[in-house]
Amino acid sequence: MSATLAKAPRPAAATGVGVVRRITQLLDAFVDAPGHLLLEELTGITGLPRSTAFRLLGQLIDQGWVTHDARGYALGPRASLITTQAHSQEEIRVTAHEQLNTLHLRTRAVAHLWVLTGGFVYCLDKVGGLVDDSVPTGVGTRIPAADSAGGRALLATMAPEAVYCLLADVHRRALSESEQNAVHQRLAAVRAQRGVASEQARNRNGVSAVAVPVTHRGQGIAAVSLAWRGALANADAVVPQLFTAAGVIRARLGS
Repeated sequence: MSATLAKAPRPAAATGVGVVRRITQLLDAFVDAPGHLLLEELTGITGLPRSTAFRLLGQLIDQGWVTHDARGYALGPRASLITTQAHSQEEIRVTAHEQLNTLHLRTRAVAHLWVLTGGFVYCLDKVGGLVDDSVPTGVGTRIPAADSAGGRALLATMAPEAVYCLLADVHRRALSESEQNAVHQRLAAVRAQRGVASEQARNRNGVSAVAVPVTHRGQGIAAVSLAWRGALANADAVVPQLFTAAGVIRARLGS
């Protein structure tokens, strides 16, 4: 009777699980030692062979998970998009709803809560009372982030590389240098205004809006905005109230 020879198992390093484990080791190294790390430091932390670490880091760079410059390796834009999602959308919506009501009652403008979903902003909540219909948005409205005050308030909290990565998904192509410069200038103006993003009633709907981000560890996780028909005549008056609302939401999420 002939015996059936069993196939020898493939080495763990050659399997998909082995590759995933090694990539996880590399990404975990940046969590344990945040900032830039040299290749020698990464191999020391992970125990990976130098050639293996170098090859996998190259693949992570190509996909935007890691960046590399003269200082060494660091987490890239794709990783930052994941780490900023510290709270669920439902948690943010429930926490912010009371503040949206307060903003509307005090300003008589339409209050919105926005979150980033890819290169777009998504309306999680809207409170407008009798003037709700004056602003053509609703829960579930999805707008390219760079085209709205709430989106620009959030984008301005992010690293430029992460912003360009998000907007490339909207355009379905990489942004040209001139497009990147235009985005950079618009977001620099928002940062110069302490994070306040605004848009005048020159848009096709005749709606003006002002927005500020709700931040967590320096990154924007949501944006609150006020919108109304007509010019930004009372923008200076509502900005402090937006900052107050964002601060309350941030504190309650943190607790």
